[in-house]
Amino acid sequence: MKLDNFLENIKKNIYLIIPIVCILFWALLYLILQDFLIHQGEFHGDFYLVYQAGRLVLNNPKDLYKVDYYPYLPVFATILAFTYCLLPFYISNYLFYVTSIIFGMIFVKLFNDILILKNLEKRFHRFIFLIIISNGWLIFRLFYLNQFKFIVAVLLFYVIKREIEYRKEEKRKNLKYYLINYGLFILATAFFVYLILFLLIYLFNDIKFKELLKVENFNKYLIIIGNFILQNFLLLIYPSLILDGIKLFYRTQHGSSYNQIIYYLRDFDLSNYIFLLYPIFILINLIIAILLTINKKILLEIKFSYLSLSFILFSSFGIRVFIILFPLVLLLYIPFLKMDKEGIDFIKANIIILLGLISVALIYFNPSLEEYLRIFPNLKASPLILILYFRSFILIGIFGGTLVILYLKKYLYKLDTVNHEKG
Repeated sequence: MKLDNFLENIKKNIYLIIPIVCILFWALLYLILQDFLIHQGEFHGDFYLVYQAGRLVLNNPKDLYKVDYYPYLPVFATILAFTYCLLPFYISNYLFYVTSIIFGMIFVKLFNDILILKNLEKRFHRFIFLIIISNGWLIFRLFYLNQFKFIVAVLLFYVIKREIEYRKEEKRKNLKYYLINYGLFILATAFFVYLILFLLIYLFNDIKFKELLKVENFNKYLIIIGNFILQNFLLLIYPSLILDGIKLFYRTQHGSSYNQIIYYLRDFDLSNYIFLLYPIFILINLIIAILLTINKKILLEIKFSYLSLSFILFSSFGIRVFIILFPLVLLLYIPFLKMDKEGIDFIKANIIILLGLISVALIYFNPSLEEYLRIFPNLKASPLILILYFRSFILIGIFGGTLVILYLKKYLYKLDTVNHEKG
């Protein structure tokens, strides 16, 4: 009987194999192109930086932020110090690469679980979303740089999955629930500090302003503070790390923001305008985060979707975590999907949504202008160069435009319904 259930479960989830194989394909593609050598030259990728930081935790922790471009909280380096850093770099480099592949596969499964919880019941519909988030230049680049973004994605999406499950099943959230969820969320924030805006939205999602000082809510604050202190105890032992970390974070973020600006503006020379654009975009993100924190009617995962959309449109940080932001934004399409149609009728009924999904898929496959010109140098003298310059702007425009159309149609439908009821 157990074997039958096991086989039935495999049969139900066999569609997951293709997106999981896609993750493996992009990881293996990089290895094949490199003759199975992971960054053996001067440039070792992101893992090299955190490996160096981990070695400092073991040997000289007070100099942690002497490692250039390590703008993360100490917990990340501490975890690596007692795992990968106990091995020689060339071995741990491959081990971390395999770890990233495994977490990429787990991420696909977690996102699938969230799609099910969001009532995307048909496997084919879920497959469309999964195949988008598991392919493209973004995935290849993650492995090329040996990055840890899949680990962060798993931490964040596991928290979101648990939150939706507890809400749908009307489970009571106990101390264990908060310890796990807040702990994982703070750990994710250690990798990308801008996720603190997501954490604040999460913390105050169920707390009304008149209840801010209630004892049970103080317990939540203490859990967050306690988790942060336990994970980053080096800041207590070596207080100088706080100022060193702030300086390094400012230096690295300041430089990368000037170089990258915004995804759809990255191919234009806006050096004369960045001083004006950058603070405006920061302000927009902060205002949106505050408005989402205040609003108690929007579901938590949809709040995250809106903030992710804001980061994509108005943040140089966004491009660095597209593999986290875009899956969250894709959740916005689900309520509009007409799932009762099949074949050509499905395409006709969901043409706007499909255009949006195609634009996201193309964004996943869209490298920088330098990469295009490196592969196709003759494009410099071709009329197609104009399309290349505006490609990111066009793709974001289609993606954003489809969402605007869908929400506008929803608003007009509600307005028409209200007028009809009054009439």
